[in-house]
Amino acid sequence: MRTAALTICAALALCGTLGLTLTSCGGGAQDHTPPPSGVKVGKPYSIKGKTYHPEYRVTYREEGEASWYGPGFHGKPTANGERFNARALTAAHPTLQLPCTVRVTNLENGRVVALRVNDRGPFAKGRLIDVSEAAAQVLGFKTAGTARVRVELLEPVSGRASAPPAPRPAAVRVASAVPPPPPTVRPGAVFVQVGAFAREGNARALARRLPGAAVAPPRGAGSAPLWRVYKGPYATHAEAEAARAALSRTGHGPGLVLRSL
Repeated sequence: MRTAALTICAALALCGTLGLTLTSCGGGAQDHTPPPSGVKVGKPYSIKGKTYHPEYRVTYREEGEASWYGPGFHGKPTANGERFNARALTAAHPTLQLPCTVRVTNLENGRVVALRVNDRGPFAKGRLIDVSEAAAQVLGFKTAGTARVRVELLEPVSGRASAPPAPRPAAVRVASAVPPPPPTVRPGAVFVQVGAFAREGNARALARRLPGAAVAPPRGAGSAPLWRVYKGPYATHAEAEAARAALSRTGHGPGLVLRSL
């Protein structure tokens, strides 16, 4: 599915942080301002006779068919220059900005996972998203190969992570509790999310292992609330990105830079 990876990488390199304003066929709002530093969009490109129009999005919610990929691509560059890791929780999408974070819900069994989108695809007719082998296993459709899913943009992120590590076994599963509201922080603060868990106990166990880390309760009453482990707040985006990179080097990555909890 990644036969046009080099072409897409070249397009991304040329346009860098250009914010495209073309009308999308997916659900959600567009942001007509340039994307943050480190986020790539890319020029329109054509695969198998179909033209795709990448764009920077601030919201996105779509339902469709998911597939997974892994064999033959492990260790190779993704569309935004990261190294594909079949054992990491990542995904490919044909038009969303790279990288970004999406929540994928398997509508056939209720399983949920948060994924870092860092590649382009799928290009098979009728497919919405391509997930890594590890993500397919978490979502419960590795054997079937495809599943009906809902894809929701969680937070536009920035920065590049090198070779994301394998997922932790207890991370990101279905949950149902509706917790108290998140902590109040000063406007403009930036955070680094280290992990997201369906079970509060798993989130707090990770936070105890990371000096200065804390746990933010789920936001709203969504279908799959996640307890998020974070560090911060940081005064600037650069400070948060430096902290994210340091965490990634010690095996707590790739991490996400967030403008809000």
